[in-house]
This record gives sequence, C-alpha cells and structure tokens, in this order.
Amino acid sequence: MNKTPHAEAWKDLFEAAFRIKDMAPWEWMVETDLFGIRDDGETRYVSVMGYLGEHLGISVYRGDAALSRFLELRDIPEETIMEYPELLLQIPQLQLSFENREDVPEWDRRLIRTMGYRVRGGQAWPLFQSYRPGFMPWRLEPDEIPILTRALEQLEDVAPRTRAGAFLLDIEEREDMLVRARTAGGAWVDECVRIPSPEPPIIDLRWDERDMTLLKKTPMAGDSIELDFFMFPGAIGKPSQRPAVAYVLLAVHRKSEMPLFADILPVEESLERMFGRIPHALLARLAAVPMRPKEIRVQNYFLVNLLEPVLEELGTKIVHQSPLKTLRAVKSSLTGSL
Repeated sequence: MNKTPHAEAWKDLFEAAFRIKDMAPWEWMVETDLFGIRDDGETRYVSVMGYLGEHLGISVYRGDAALSRFLELRDIPEETIMEYPELLLQIPQLQLSFENREDVPEWDRRLIRTMGYRVRGGQAWPLFQSYRPGFMPWRLEPDEIPILTRALEQLEDVAPRTRAGAFLLDIEEREDMLVRARTAGGAWVDECVRIPSPEPPIIDLRWDERDMTLLKKTPMAGDSIELDFFMFPGAIGKPSQRPAVAYVLLAVHRKSEMPLFADILPVEESLERMFGRIPHALLARLAAVPMRPKEIRVQNYFLVNLLEPVLEELGTKIVHQSPLKTLRAVKSSLTGSL
C-alpha cells in the first residue's frame, strides 16, 4: 500500500502529466496560446512552453493579476529578465516541467519512485512546482495538486481542438479568449470572455518625514548615486520549509565608484508592502550621512516610477540609464561573495 500523503491526488497528477508528455502540445502551441479555466471561484490561465524545444512545460497562472504580469513580461527585453529573474518568480503560478534527471531535486525524485514510476531519458522527468511572490519555487501544497491536475486535464481537451483549427488562442491577436468553465453540475463548457485589462498593483509609499525634513535642510551636493533593487541571491529558511527570498537595495557613489550601502529588505507581508518601504530605506540612509544628492541614476523603470514622488519632493533628479556599468560591477562582486 502506498503510504505517500495524498497518494491518490498525486497519482491523478502524474497520470495527467505523462499523458501531456505523450501528447506534446508544445509542438503546435506557443506561450501566448492561452486559455482560461474557471473553477471554485477562481480563474486560472494555462500556457504551454517548449515550442522551440528548450524548456518543456505547462504554466497555470493564478488569477487576472498573474495573467497581467505574464503579459507585461512580453514587453521586457530578455537581457532585463536575465538580470532580474525575480520578474518571473513574482508571478503566482503552478508549473509542470519535464527535466533531465540531474535537474530534479531529490525530494521530487523520491516521490516519483515512491509512486511507482520509472522515468528514463532527457526532458522526461516531471517536476511540479508552486510559485508564490516572495518565495523560491517549491513543491506543491496539498490543495494545489488537484488544481494543477484539472488544468492538465482541460489542456487535454483544448490542445487537440486547437491543432485541428477549432480555436485561435494567441491572445496577442485577440481581444477575447476561450475559458473552460465548470458548471454547477460538474460539466465543463466553453465560454468566450474578454481578456481582462491589466490592473497595476497598489503600492503605498512610505517614508519618515523626519528624514525628509533633515534632508531638505541639507545643502544640495553635486553627488550622483547609482541605485538598484534586486533579489538576494539565495533562499532563506529551513530546508523543510518553503524558501523565502529577500531583496537588496544597493547604492554606489558614481564618481568614486565606492559602495554607499547595501540594505536587505525582507518580504514580510507582501511584495507591495516591501516595495512601499523602499523610499523609507533610501531616505533613512541619506539622512544618516546626511547627503542630498543632485541625482540618482537607476537602470530599471520600476525604480523610476517608485521613487519619483519622494525624490521630486527632495529636489533630487532621477535618471534612467541602462546599463550602469559601475553599479553592475559592484553588484556582481556583491552577489558573487554571497
């Protein structure tokens, strides 16, 4: 008897995953061939990866906000995503991918063996992962197993019909999309719904007015600072727990090329709450010197939008420039030592 917790749910998921592997929908579907699934009051969005054969997998984006973040990534240069991989990790999703054996964690290999499956070959090992903002990818929680299973089962229904030409799913060419909806009686039906409009996250910007008052009294210096905000290169927490991440606010003096500070900001409640603390962290550091720089240069537009209100009040100019070579060198040295 299989004593794996939630063994029946895992069995259903594995069987669905192997059927998807045999079907190979990535041979005719691309990432933007999305469709929705409405079930249990939540709408999720299914995307197939692997059209070029590099990374075979299925992502299930959880909710309209997750879909919006995915669509925003389409407009971000690949080199930016390479430098800020957290842009991918910040999208809440469940994912099935097919990996080489050496890329599958021991916990997942043991699960495969315990469930009685034998896997051979490259890009053949199923890996199930849960992505949550503020955390590294992690194994599925019990309530996430049936969610991913249902998504794969609905992909089994939609993918062949897409191949036969029944649907045009590419959301870059449409204003509406297919949604598979579960009725009160448990049946699944096709619906056509309008693609939800992007909703920008609400970030409550906070800083200490005492720091602002002090800095306003500080004479404007000719200093220029290079500033960046990025994910700490490592996981936080016990090996048995979902690994959390933290972020680094790094400042470099442009002329001297010397680091001014590198503060770690943890994700305590949500990403939005952490983002809202960035102005507080910056002003606190400047007030401690005190230093009122002429300008602050950043290499991503997120910081421009986030800091513009507080820096405008301070009288400091914010400049977007990419790349910032001095900052990148310091950042590389810092992350390489961690």
